[in-house]
Amino acid sequence: MTLEELQLSCRRIYIEDLRLLARLGIYPHEIAAAQEILISASVWVDKKPLGEDIENTVSYATLAEIARRIVRSHHFLVETVVEEMIREIRVLPGVRAGRVDCRKTHAVTGADASGVEEFFLNEQ
Repeated sequence: MTLEELQLSCRRIYIEDLRLLARLGIYPHEIAAAQEILISASVWVDKKPLGEDIENTVSYATLAEIARRIVRSHHFLVETVVEEMIREIRVLPGVRAGRVDCRKTHAVTGADASGVEEFFLNEQ
């Protein structure tokens, strides 16, 4: 399935730039003090009538809860945060595809942010 086909047949549910504090990095100064990170996550689910029932969709609050819980656990790398989030998000009921982006806001001087982004597609 192409990205365009996915966009036409699915609904995107997302959180954008969830601000969290985390101890991520390989350098002592990165691990010693918590630093601000931004997490964005999107899932694509089939467009279908919801009937006003939250059980028929994925809650964006669930995406935020997953991010908060994973960041609270200890990880050294931004890549690990992204991998762990994808591992949990991709098995949520109805998820066809997704994207997770984790960025540090102060890691590179002069840059607004630097980070890791990963996409996944669940085979149907």
